Amino acid sequence: MKKKYSIFFIVVACLSMGSTCHKPSELKLITPKQYSVPPHIPDELIVWRGKENTKNFLFQRIKSSAQVDNDTIHVDTCHSCDDQLEIWKGEAIKTFVQTEVARGSSGGSTKGVGDEKDSLFYSLNFIVKTPESGMHKYDNGFHSLQPAGSRVLVAVFDTGIDTMRIKVAGSPNGCKTDGEYGWNFVDKSSDVSDDNGHGTLVSQFMINQAEANVNILPVKVLGANGEGDLFKFLCGIAYAKKSGASVFNASLGFYYYNPEPPILLKNYLLNYIVNGQNKMICAAGNIDSSSDSIMRVMYGNRFPDSLLRNIDIHYFYPASFSGVIPNLISVTTVGTGDMGGIQVSPRQNYSTSKVKGVQADNGFDFRYPFSEEGEVSGSSYATAIFTGIYIRDGLHPDFMVSNRLRRRIKEGKYLMR
Repeated sequence: MKKKYSIFFIVVACLSMGSTCHKPSELKLITPKQYSVPPHIPDELIVWRGKENTKNFLFQRIKSSAQVDNDTIHVDTCHSCDDQLEIWKGEAIKTFVQTEVARGSSGGSTKGVGDEKDSLFYSLNFIVKTPESGMHKYDNGFHSLQPAGSRVLVAVFDTGIDTMRIKVAGSPNGCKTDGEYGWNFVDKSSDVSDDNGHGTLVSQFMINQAEANVNILPVKVLGANGEGDLFKFLCGIAYAKKSGASVFNASLGFYYYNPEPPILLKNYLLNYIVNGQNKMICAAGNIDSSSDSIMRVMYGNRFPDSLLRNIDIHYFYPASFSGVIPNLISVTTVGTGDMGGIQVSPRQNYSTSKVKGVQADNGFDFRYPFSEEGEVSGSSYATAIFTGIYIRDGLHPDFMVSNRLRRRIKEGKYLMR
């Protein structure tokens, strides 16, 4: 029998009793002189929109910073999915990016240039990845074939899918030839095979909760190591939209250190999610020791550990846009902690704005979706379960809060809206 999970609409103020709670505003006095830059592809720049005059303006800036006379920039696009989304590559781009970062330009984040109506946005091509690292295994003997039919089409942005286990219904109206049953933006092919396992687990968690009300459109934007880049993710969004998907499941993201958000990503999501009337459900993210170390170094080791999991200050995108971008929801895991009672997993992110929580089976672990044996944990799986419940309940889930939890709110252990 498939497990039914509970959902909580939570805003967490403090993870454990007795710890010191810090507000993001308290860090204003220790703001670093320069923000760190997230991992990115050093010789690539994402460019979106803008007419030829604004593109030429940016092109000349790049040539000037790189001190090159000849054309050393290669331009490719997202083609028929979004021909205004481009990726610029070359040594000149690498020099330009280094110059921008050195001058403290929002940590290499995005900007608009030209007139407002003629805005062009550009961004570093950040590395995006699953919150859960490593390969993801599951029982090879179990098959869960999803029945075809007229159901909610969900685009799953992940490592692909095991089509021997999960039947993909497909959509004939996409922007990719032979892309009816999903698309592989890593290898630029229709082969959406999962060479990591993460995408298959995510998809099955979702199917179990949706109760046959869902069809999966696999959008492979992450490779065998669970990593991809922002350009592939954005192309995947355009592809999913043109394929008719109404819900986007994004169990991925990247840590970001500048309080000014990545504006290209923000405007792209506003265009495709809000204006397109789609829902994007995102993983809030998990603990990442390398990113935590960056935050500590950046703030001279004055950054309180109690804020390291708070994505209102230790940003994890796209989840940190929850509460800022309508129709975008971020999800984490809640469970029974060592002190008893419901709390957010100490290894997963939370927010002082809007994050929804899925209650785990055992502590902060979920049972494997293919069988009752074994457990797995991570905000990716909480996100998939939430997406399934969201679809099962007719895209209007009821987030009722128990009186017991309301009492805990008043005691200062939770804040909830």
